[in-house]
Amino acid sequence: MMKSSRPFAAATLLALAGCASLDFGRIRPGDPVDRNETVVVLGVASNQDYLGIFAGTARGDGRFQQGLAAAKISGNANDGYIVAKAAPGQTLAITLVRRKAEPGNVLDSRFQSCGGQPVLTFEVPSGRVIYVGDVRYTPAKGWLTQEVLQNPRAAAAYIDRAYPALRGRVESWPTRMLPISTTCNPDPIPIMVPAGR
Repeated sequence: MMKSSRPFAAATLLALAGCASLDFGRIRPGDPVDRNETVVVLGVASNQDYLGIFAGTARGDGRFQQGLAAAKISGNANDGYIVAKAAPGQTLAITLVRRKAEPGNVLDSRFQSCGGQPVLTFEVPSGRVIYVGDVRYTPAKGWLTQEVLQNPRAAAAYIDRAYPALRGRVESWPTRMLPISTTCNPDPIPIMVPAGR
């Protein structure tokens, strides 16, 4: 197994009780998938971690530059995997992790990659079912440590069982750890403005 540990810078996000997270690109067992569509398979160690996978470009200087559009794939894992459709030709990277609040807390923890930290990046091909690895996140003093593992047999077995229409099509796909070009912003400081007269 291959692995690499990488930190994510932390910020917090207020999670209102009862608000649901948005899932983009995700497919559920039984959803139709055309043979020309690309499906991404990503293992996630904790179903409590909500991931945001964004499109961007691999720059000439070897950095990943995240685009301004919303996440192309997002959501929590089901049974340890995120399975989603992705448009061919995109360069995608995991740049956001939101960890569910511990019991008794109202705040979820939101971790955003920045400041040259390496992010798991991959190119989306056409008409394939690609496995890009398994990720595990561990908190460490306001940061998350990211561990990337490869377990293609387990991913293929899961897809064969849960997504029969995709049986036998899972293939390991190359990924790269590229430093992200986004700068780290300090936490916002509230500014009090007196009311007009």
